Amino acid sequence: FDQAKDPDKLYIGVIIQNCFGMDGRQCRTGLQVIGKDQNGKDQVKQFDAPPDVNGIEVFCNATKYQKYCDRGQIRALYIHDTDALGPAVARYYASKLWGGETYFLQMDSHLEFAPYWDHKYIEEVKLAKNFPKAVLSAYPPGFQDFGTYQGGTPGSRLCSCQFSPNGVESHIIRINVGGRTPADAERPTQIAFIAAGFFFSGAEF
Repeated sequence: FDQAKDPDKLYIGVIIQNCFGMDGRQCRTGLQVIGKDQNGKDQVKQFDAPPDVNGIEVFCNATKYQKYCDRGQIRALYIHDTDALGPAVARYYASKLWGGETYFLQMDSHLEFAPYWDHKYIEEVKLAKNFPKAVLSAYPPGFQDFGTYQGGTPGSRLCSCQFSPNGVESHIIRINVGGRTPADAERPTQIAFIAAGFFFSGAEF
């Protein structure tokens, strides 16, 4: 909301997969490394933990953002962590929170937005040769100092894929970056894949 040009036009769908501590079950941490075994492999353990913080509740109780919640601009679906079925299902649930808006953005929660990002995405998708069927997608750039990103980073081109070299994920296909879109490109260029962690399109896609 802070970085949008038209925050009053934004409707946010959020999937919260937390341990809420409301069913008498002890919340637990994820696996944490506690040392190495004799072969040098990580030793891991779970620990008891307090219930997860409800980020939506924190957001809606903040004076600055309460108006968006009161207007119904936040649509949240709560799922117990033990019922969670992974990010793919969570993204499907999130898509069902769409309420007829003109544009649709799917993103992971660990992104930072540039000023006026909403108008920039709309202007960019309209430049695509196959608009209104165009989908903008990339692996977003990383950042270190939250609140300083101003945009302008060349977009990654998702042009190749391979099975993951990780033994645990060897059955999963991972999309790879095949270069960067030139900073002086007149319009978005075609790529072979879209990234589930970020894409923007007209909602009719």
